[in-house]
Amino acid sequence: MKTKLLLTLALAMAFIYACNDSDDTVTHELPSEFPLEVGKAWVYERTEYSPDTSFLDTLYITGKVGEYYIYSWDPATYGSLVKNEDGALKQFGSIDAYDTIYYPDPSIWFIYDTLGTLTPPIYGVYQSDLDSINISTTLETFEGEEYHSYIMMNFFNDEHTYYTSKIQTYNKLGYFHTITEGQMELELKLIETFNTTIYLNKEFKNSPNRAIKYDKFGIPIN
Repeated sequence: MKTKLLLTLALAMAFIYACNDSDDTVTHELPSEFPLEVGKAWVYERTEYSPDTSFLDTLYITGKVGEYYIYSWDPATYGSLVKNEDGALKQFGSIDAYDTIYYPDPSIWFIYDTLGTLTPPIYGVYQSDLDSINISTTLETFEGEEYHSYIMMNFFNDEHTYYTSKIQTYNKLGYFHTITEGQMELELKLIETFNTTIYLNKEFKNSPNRAIKYDKFGIPIN
């Protein structure tokens, strides 16, 4: 009887230990697009190395202009017009207190459907001095949860120097981390995310109906 009791206790303790030792960490898969949501905000620790300084900086999605979302670090002043398209987050223009401007070609910010090395034109988009982009993956942890993440490295060649300008990490949280090299050396690291109505549907003095479009030479079309 005593032997059976001891065996039962041993099995119970082993079961409890196994349960406590199990890995119950929440893991998020790679994203398929940037989480554009009006009212979404991200707080980052911004560290600049020339000169050395550190402060908090907030990114907002404040509203929409037609099919484009307004993505801004300074929503009282300006916004970038972006949307997810063809496996990438692209910027199509900008808006401020004076003009709504649409670019002749979008610029690519984040890529979601490709791994490896890409050379221009990428998704039909040309970027000045861009030599190549390399996309790989890593695993990041944020508030106790794991996120499979993309790492995008931009390589440039200005005919004098071959260099890496940005190393950006992004996942289902959105823009997660970046290191920018060169003359504007800085680092951004995500601190928190939240929703807000403070800047929603920010109305600039100009009207989207007064939009300016440019041709490939940078000359206004209208």
